[in-house]
Amino acid sequence: TVAPIETADFYSFSVNAGDELTAETFTPFDVALSSSLDPTLELFDPSGSSILFDDNSAADGRNAFLSHTATQTG
Repeated sequence: TVAPIETADFYSFSVNAGDELTAETFTPFDVALSSSLDPTLELFDPSGSSILFDDNSAADGRNAFLSHTATQTG
């Protein structure tokens, strides 16, 4: 199930081509066991196109993790 856009948080930042980007979500252990919280991460390019999405590839199998090298400045 995809959450409505109203429940999403968006952050923007500038990068230079070649910059290494890493982002990871963390949920408290006790909350993860008793909650349906399922964080995701999505990375957009300067034009607003989605270039990377992750749901559960963090080491714990329930958080999101992204790693990307910027291909353009913006």
